[in-house]
Amino acid sequence: MSPSTGPTRDDPTTARGARSTARPPGVLIVDDHDDVRNFLGVLSRTHGFAVWLAAGGLEGEAIYRAYSSEIDLILLDVRMPDRDGPDTLVAIRAINPTVPCCFISGHTGHYTEEHLLGLGASALLRKPFRVPELVDHLRRLSAPTGSRDENGCCHTGASGHAAEGHPTRVARRAIEYAEER
Repeated sequence: MSPSTGPTRDDPTTARGARSTARPPGVLIVDDHDDVRNFLGVLSRTHGFAVWLAAGGLEGEAIYRAYSSEIDLILLDVRMPDRDGPDTLVAIRAINPTVPCCFISGHTGHYTEEHLLGLGASALLRKPFRVPELVDHLRRLSAPTGSRDENGCCHTGASGHAAEGHPTRVARRAIEYAEER
């Protein structure tokens, strides 16, 4: 199934239930931009994550509802056409109030970082971001709860901006780099 038409998952997992040490951590990536979503998927797989991809908030909620026992964290774009990230997080919080979620966005629109974190997000990672910064967030958010800070959060630097160039070109270069490894 293509990433924009339904759930995409790369690794087999154990039966529904508690995460075992035999299965990789699962990440749901929700972003309406194909290049960004696919880049994040390749990068996550390269670093040992099982990956589900969703092209929008409604699809992301449906995938989370179906695979919640296998998804350990969520990367969620803020601005999307069908349902924005904050509304999607509220819907997912009704299913699981504690799943770690990191908002990712180049433009948060009228949402402030304080508002987004107030919804229960663990972090806001601003696009474009550095690959090591994203990998650090993935690892910290998928770690057992005791290894995150007292609020279950990880935080970006003040700007979150580091990569140079247009986000799509940066994503393509990162995908090429990840595929070469």
